[in-house]
Amino acid sequence: MGTALNIYVQIRGKEVMTTIKLRSHVNHDGILRLQIPSSLQDMDVDVTITLSAVTPESKQNSVWSEGFFEEVIGGWQGEPLVRPAQGSYPTRDEL
Repeated sequence: MGTALNIYVQIRGKEVMTTIKLRSHVNHDGILRLQIPSSLQDMDVDVTITLSAVTPESKQNSVWSEGFFEEVIGGWQGEPLVRPAQGSYPTRDEL
């Protein structure tokens, strides 16, 4: 249910931590069931779970509303936006 965000941390090519953020559903029995695949195998892991109720406001703010981009693209009606010259970039020493 929903989109998951996965963040992997590797040290010397070995995965040491994974952060997974997702939206799920607690059934009427009050039990949250999660099945989370992991590339970590045959080892003990620490797991931290934070449950935060989804309110109508957070649900509405969590995604762009239907047709949002079609409505706002090209909608600026003020003075034209102009990016001034950025100047020259300093030359960096080679590594």
